[in-house]
Amino acid sequence: MSDWFLLGFIVLSLTAGAVAWWRPQAGALLLVLALPAYQVRGSIFHLPTTLLEGMLLLAVAGAVLHWWSGRSPWPRIPSTWLVFAGLWLGVGVVGVLAAPDHWQALGLWRAYFLEPLLTIPLWWSVASSEVWRIRLLNLVAVQLVVIGSIAVLQRLGWVWSPSPWIEESPARVTSWFAYPNAAALYVAPLTAYLFGAAIRLRERISVVHSSLWITAALFGFFTCFLVYSRGALFALGVGIVLTSFWAAHRKRWWTVIALVIVVGLLLPATRQVVTKVLTKQDTSTDVRSVLWQGTWRVVRAEPISGAGLGGFPVAYQKYKLPQHIEFLQYPHNALLNVWTELGILGVVASCIGVFGLGVALFRGLRRRDPWAVPALIAWSVLLIHGMIDVPYFKNDLAVLAVLLAALTVCAPTGENKNVVRH
Repeated sequence: MSDWFLLGFIVLSLTAGAVAWWRPQAGALLLVLALPAYQVRGSIFHLPTTLLEGMLLLAVAGAVLHWWSGRSPWPRIPSTWLVFAGLWLGVGVVGVLAAPDHWQALGLWRAYFLEPLLTIPLWWSVASSEVWRIRLLNLVAVQLVVIGSIAVLQRLGWVWSPSPWIEESPARVTSWFAYPNAAALYVAPLTAYLFGAAIRLRERISVVHSSLWITAALFGFFTCFLVYSRGALFALGVGIVLTSFWAAHRKRWWTVIALVIVVGLLLPATRQVVTKVLTKQDTSTDVRSVLWQGTWRVVRAEPISGAGLGGFPVAYQKYKLPQHIEFLQYPHNALLNVWTELGILGVVASCIGVFGLGVALFRGLRRRDPWAVPALIAWSVLLIHGMIDVPYFKNDLAVLAVLLAALTVCAPTGENKNVVRH
């Protein structure tokens, strides 16, 4: 197995580097396809690594060689965002120093901070061109269709789905991910972005593109349904409501949305789920409630430094409530995630980043930039879902967050020029 991993690692990483050297935008698109490859793990010279890591580093190196040799101009990235990237790296270092296991924390810092931030120039080269943005969304759309198709086949029993989730009631599938929530966390923001882009850019794209994006969004929504992620479904529901404000026939949209809500609440099954969640009779809701109480005890004990990167499970064992026996790697809440992993500096840095994204979105909406709408919807879905899950501290999700940030901040043009939103 290790020999096969080494061979695949070398071949695919060199391929990513060669493609990025030929054209950085193409390397970025290949990297999007490679995001699920974080699940293919092995070691190089006794150092643990993933297939995604090799392809990411070689893609970045190939793109840098491309720009350094003068084959095309370097992406013009605003200095404020480079400063924030440096701040985020520094906050991650603080998390490493505060961690109980520095070696493990260094690996997490590499996967969640260093490597995602190295991809900024790649994403900027795509985000600065409307042509490449559309190509990126086409690729993401195909990816969501594949993910959704696998989920459907698993639910039908035609493709193997891992235990114990497929045996739960209702049954939960995983698509090509290791567990259900991993699929929902990856799919939900991309589904929202595609749906918002299809509605807002309907007059600027072809019918083929809009049809593909809408179809993919439906597959994404259906994937969240099949993995039974209520957080993702609720977040996407909010995203649909937000999208309706830019739809061609708003009153019709709002009428349909109101009818769906009323019918949903009238259905006994839906009403039962809502009642259980609100009264904490639902197992998942009860587990999170107890988890957050225990996590708040961790925060109160270490408000400045937190538990350090990767230190939450150790700290939680000390401060958890007696009735909580389930082992969880993270507190399943964006704010508590950041606070326990990175301390108060991480919370401050996150607030700065969210504020900067908000300013970029506000300016885009004020200028009637159609690309600001899908970005607003995607971030809304990500943050709402992040209230009850882990939206960043995962290999693919960290890179995805950087990609969404580039699509939000960088204003595209019809030409292949780099334009900066000041």
